[in-house]
Amino acid sequence: MTHAFRIAMAAVCVLLGAGTHPAFASSQTQTYELELFVPQISQAANGELVSITGGGLFSIHPKTVSANGNFTHSDGHGNLSPMEHGLPLDS
Repeated sequence: MTHAFRIAMAAVCVLLGAGTHPAFASSQTQTYELELFVPQISQAANGELVSITGGGLFSIHPKTVSANGNFTHSDGHGNLSPMEHGLPLDS
């Protein structure tokens, strides 16, 4: 796994995990929508780029996620990684 991929997956986990701590005392079902209409791009110090697009729903009580999108990784010269060329992300 490349460093950029690990950073991207950590960001996704943080976004999805942010809703697991109760911000209020209710135990009712809470549903949230996550939309990434434009590519969310991150660049590593060596020039590698990762791009994530997609959307979906996640809820609390029960803890569920239903989402899909795309993940693209390129090197510092703009060449797409052959193993990660527009990978679909599905839950």
